[in-house]
This record gives sequence, C-alpha cells and structure tokens, in this order.
Amino acid sequence: MIQNVQLPSLDSLRSACVLPPSWSDQLTGNKLTLTKVEETRPEHGAEILSCVSIESDLSWKVFVYGKEVAIQSCSLLRSFGDKINSSSLPALLGVVDRSNICEGNYEDHFVSLVELRKGAIKSANGVVSAYVDDSVPACGDGDICTKTVRSSNCELITDQNKCNKCIAYRKNLRALHSRQKKESTQSKQEVEVESHTNYRYLSSPEKKSRMTNLHSKTRALGRQVDQLKKRIEHLTALNGVNLDQTLDGDIREIVNEHDAAVSSSYSSDSFECLFWKQQKECMLLKNSKQMRWHPMLIKWCIHLRMLSSSCYNSLRSTGVLHLPSERTLRDYTNVITAKSGFQCEVDEQLFKEAKMEELDDHQKYIALIFDEVKIKEDLVYNKHSGEMIGFVNVTDINHHLSAFEQQCHSEVLSHSFATHMLVFMVRGLFSTLEFPYVQFPIASSTGDVIHPLVWQCIEHLELIGLKVLAVVCDGATPNRNTVKTVVCTTYRDGMTFIPNCFIPLV
Repeated sequence: MIQNVQLPSLDSLRSACVLPPSWSDQLTGNKLTLTKVEETRPEHGAEILSCVSIESDLSWKVFVYGKEVAIQSCSLLRSFGDKINSSSLPALLGVVDRSNICEGNYEDHFVSLVELRKGAIKSANGVVSAYVDDSVPACGDGDICTKTVRSSNCELITDQNKCNKCIAYRKNLRALHSRQKKESTQSKQEVEVESHTNYRYLSSPEKKSRMTNLHSKTRALGRQVDQLKKRIEHLTALNGVNLDQTLDGDIREIVNEHDAAVSSSYSSDSFECLFWKQQKECMLLKNSKQMRWHPMLIKWCIHLRMLSSSCYNSLRSTGVLHLPSERTLRDYTNVITAKSGFQCEVDEQLFKEAKMEELDDHQKYIALIFDEVKIKEDLVYNKHSGEMIGFVNVTDINHHLSAFEQQCHSEVLSHSFATHMLVFMVRGLFSTLEFPYVQFPIASSTGDVIHPLVWQCIEHLELIGLKVLAVVCDGATPNRNTVKTVVCTTYRDGMTFIPNCFIPLV
C-alpha cells in the first residue's frame, strides 16, 4: 500500500525559515515570495535585488532584478532539485544572498560592438549567442554599468565576478573586436585620397567619404596652384624680359649668320650638320606639321624615345629643339599590325632579328618565356581593319571548346571580354636575342588552354630554326597544371625536364 507523503505547507516553510538581513517574506494565496531589497542605484531608490518564489507544490524560482534565473544551467542552484523543503530553503537563501550578480562583459567596446549588430550576436543558424542586457545592472571596476554583454547561457548569479559562460564567450568578443578594428583600419585606408581601391568595392558611406577627401585635396591643390601663379607673376614682373618680334627676328638672324660656321665645322654628310639643317628648316616653317623629317633624324628620335618617353616629351615641350611628335614616330615603329595569335609577318621579323643565317649552332638555343599581363577591361577597335578587339581569343580549337563549355552551362552564348594577355617571349641563351613573339587575350587561364599553346609556340620556333631548350614561367596554379599534363622527370635540383617532341631522340 502506497502512503501519500504529506508536503509541508507554505506557512510552515515561512515560520521555519530564518531570513538573512535585508530579506522579507510575503505569503499571498498559493505563493510564498522571499525578496531582498537594497538600494544599489541611488537614482532608482530601494529596489528588489533578488527574489525566491515558492509555489504550493513546493516548486521554486529565483529572480534577479525581475529576470528569471535558469536553474538547470546555474551551477550554484541546480543541486537543490525541483522541490524545496524546510531544510534546504535556508541553504538556498544563503546561496542567493551571498552570490554575486554576473557582471558580464561590460566594456564599452564590447557593448558598442554588439549594439552595431542590433543588440545581439547570432550564429550561422540564427541562434542568439550573446546580447546586450540593460535590465540587470553590472558592477564593473567599482562602478555600476547600465549595459553589459551577456552570453545567452549566462547563469546571472555566481560566486565570482563573471559566470563561466560569460568568461568563455569573452574570447569570442575579443576576436570580433579585433576583426572590427582591422576592418575599420582598412576602411579608413580605402577612403584616403591615395587609395587605389576601386569604387565598386566601396559602400555608399565610404564613397561619400572618399569624394569628400578628394574634394578637400582638390581645393588645397587649387589654392597651392593659385599661390604659385601669383609668385611666378611676381617674379616675372621683377626679372622677366619681354620677347618682342624684333628679338625673335634677331634670333633668326643669328642662326643664319652661324650657318656657314656650322657647315665649315662639320662635314655635309655628318649627323651634326643634318641636325642643324633640320632645326633651321623647321624653325622657318609657320606650321611644324609641314615638316618632312630625315630618316636618320627619325631613327635618332626613336632611340631617344625608347630610352625614356617622358624625357623625350619634356625635351619637345621646352620648344628649344624641334623634334617629331610621338604620333609620327609611331608610324615608323609599328611596322607590323598587332594581332592575337601566330602571324607569318612576326615569324619573318623574328628570323631577321635573330639573324638566323649568321648564327652558330649553339647560338640557336633559346628559352621560351610566358606570363599573364593584366590589361584594361575595355572594348576598342582596330583602326586599320575596323575589327573589334578585346574579346577572348585563344586559337580556333580552344576558342570553340570554351564556347561549347559556356553553352553547356547557359542557353545564351555571349562573348567574354579579355582581362589578361597571355604573352610568349623568346630569349636567346647564348645570344642577345629578346623578342616578344605572340600574345593571346584571355579571361582566365587554365592548364588545358596553356598546354597546347606552349607546344604550338615550340613548333613554330623549331620551324624557324631555333631550338627551344627551356620553357620558363612562374609558379601560378595554371602553369603547374600545364606541367602536370605532360610526362616529365623531376631531378633533385628542382628543375622539370620534358622531352621535346619536335626534336628526334638520338
């Protein structure tokens, strides 16, 4: 026979319990409420700090500043069980009275970090892992903080300053704060005037900040230019000499007077005499575009421009010397129209540049170098043929395979713009030969694309008469995949050897 165990009444619990200081009890209906009232915040007056609520079935709850404590997750309270009795109630009140309220992570940078995330930090699956608590004040460094960051599993009461859950979550807050500082520093650098970050990678506030900085710098540079103009005008007014038509005529007269001296000092077929005659002829013309330059002077100017185009432009802009424009020189330098892919004209030019008929056998050994070059993403046209250029073009078979792969993934076939130029260069191993051989516009390179192009270059060079002894490239992933697609032998020195299929093995 099962006997009914009679539970103690709330009135008996109330009479048997000795309350700690600052605690009071109140029995209303079927609930016994034990509260601790203190004045922790002077501006709020006396308020209920802790509260233990016991129901008629002896189930109990603990509240801190009106916020319920999760008993099962609190290490100090879970040992009291689900029901309370006259012997465990004093111990429970003692634990709640002596315990500290978890101060959480009250630092301002942690609070502002979470407030920027709308007051809560959520995990990848949307579960809140931490939040800003402004209902339970925290005592940090002797001061009462109105806001603190708590873990979603915070125990609220603890025998330390912080509960174990908030201590464990503190390292996550530090990591987030460190990441925020790095992003803030990077964002600050991106809005500086000297930043090279593209505008499409900036947010609207960052674009506005960048434009504000640019406007400020433009105004500062404008003021600096105005100051320099005023200074130059002042110096010109003090020390300047007016060059009138009479003085200009005198200069022309001086040139004519010394013409005989120059002719007698240098032979008529010398470059100095030719240079003097060309300068004199150009000076006498009213329009410099009517000048017909001597081929020898054109070659000399091309040599100067190849050494330094900026110095050549500066020399022309001074007006001291009359030299051909860059547009004129370009007509002489661009003999072969640049196209993508292999060209017979380029093969003939390489044959002449290498002087194949004069080379010894050992001087025919060369290295084939290839690399990708970033180009401007834009669409232009060839002025000679009207052909649109800038699209991806890597030989016929590779272009068709790429188009077929695109059709497999999308019903609409669109031409992709090239973002890089794959350039192959020839360099002599025992000669001074350096020649940019062929280029291919590409959007993205893969080992399957580069591999046949390398062998086609080797085939063309072998037909010209050159012997490809080495292929040089960087360690990019497509280049490594190209090497892996052929049978090779790697020695201890790290060099990779591949049999040349165009040279018969002896």
